[in-house]
Amino acid sequence: MMRIGLNLQNTENGYIANLKMPEEGHGFFSIVNKVIQEFLRADDPNQVVKIIAESPELFTSYRNDLTTDAWSLFFKPVNLNLKINKPKRIDTRVPKRRMVNQPQIRELLPVTSQIIEKYISPNETVLNRADKFIKDYNIDLDNTISMHYRGTDRHTEEFLTTPEYFALQAKKILQYDKNLKILIQSDQSDVTDYFNKIFSDRCFYFKELPQTNSKTEGVHVIQDYTDKLQYGIDYLASTIIISKCKYVITYEWNGGIWEAFYRGNLNNFYQP
Repeated sequence: MMRIGLNLQNTENGYIANLKMPEEGHGFFSIVNKVIQEFLRADDPNQVVKIIAESPELFTSYRNDLTTDAWSLFFKPVNLNLKINKPKRIDTRVPKRRMVNQPQIRELLPVTSQIIEKYISPNETVLNRADKFIKDYNIDLDNTISMHYRGTDRHTEEFLTTPEYFALQAKKILQYDKNLKILIQSDQSDVTDYFNKIFSDRCFYFKELPQTNSKTEGVHVIQDYTDKLQYGIDYLASTIIISKCKYVITYEWNGGIWEAFYRGNLNNFYQP
């Protein structure tokens, strides 16, 4: 029996993994982060042939129909041709704080890149949406700083960095690369306004993604979306874009972790 912390159904072709609700939370990347952690811990991560998320508790803020499989709404089918090569001795803990300063993350990234390619690649709907954002906002990824500040319900965390430190890091980068544009992503509208005031014309943000004036509740919880699924697609598409920008300045926690995972390295990656 494969040892992994997911609901497994054994079939003649391999295991089907039906996701369970993680204890850490119900945010988009809280759920996805649980998946990659379980594959990192698995004896043989190649035995799963399909991932499904049928529980109505999963991705509730990111889909309209709670009776269907949520996983396939965002991710491609498993790439069965890819064999994940995981060293026998590897620290599988995923650091959530100061990732760039944790030595095990550099050993983990080659493995997580394989797991993502096999199990957690964005589907065509998400990739097409990312391409549309890039076209509509005329984004040159090789000449863009992405600056992702997550506030709202993170306000109680003692290590939440203020927007001023994000701006300071961007200013340091601009000293050496003066023509860069800045992609702002934040759930707080006042933070977006703050960055726009400092960096003015070089800034832009995705107007399709909602923001709030609240500093206590997550935007994915309090917003009444007409189309929750479109919000989920837009959120994942924006994460992919952020991860591919020349410079990434991001926050500590699951969303920031996945920007590193989808990037595949920590080059020009900053967590102030």
